[in-house]
Amino acid sequence: MSDPGQLLLDALEAIKANPDRHKQDEYRCKTGMCLAGWMAEVAEDVTWVYPLDTSPAHLLPLLKDENSHMQHVEEWASRKIGWIAPHLVRFPPFAHDATVPQIEAGVHAFLEGATRHEIKKTMEAAVGSMV
Repeated sequence: MSDPGQLLLDALEAIKANPDRHKQDEYRCKTGMCLAGWMAEVAEDVTWVYPLDTSPAHLLPLLKDENSHMQHVEEWASRKIGWIAPHLVRFPPFAHDATVPQIEAGVHAFLEGATRHEIKKTMEAAVGSMV
C-alpha cells in the first residue's frame, strides 16, 4: 500500500469496525492496538516481530517494513505518512489519550493539509463528539 492517506483511512475504518480491539494507549497486545498499530495491521508490506499475541506485553512493538528493516511501530507509521518532525514531536492522532472521534478528526485534518497545531485544535474540538 503506497498511498499514505489511504493507509490512514483504512486504519481508521479498521478501528471503527473493531472497537473492542482498539486501545489507543497500547501499541499491540492480545486484545487491541492504537492507530499506529492498526496502520501496520492493515498495511500489506509489514510483518509484526514483537509483540506477537503470545509475547509478554512489555516487549516493544516492532515490525519489519517492506525492506525488512526492523522499526518501532509508531516510527514506521510516522514515516509512512511523511510525518518527519523533531524528536518526540508525535503525530497528534497517535496521542495515547486520543478518543476515536479525536483520531478521526485529526486524520481528516492531516489529510486536508493542516499543521500540527491545527490538527491538535481540531482534535480538541472533537472531544465531545460521539463515536
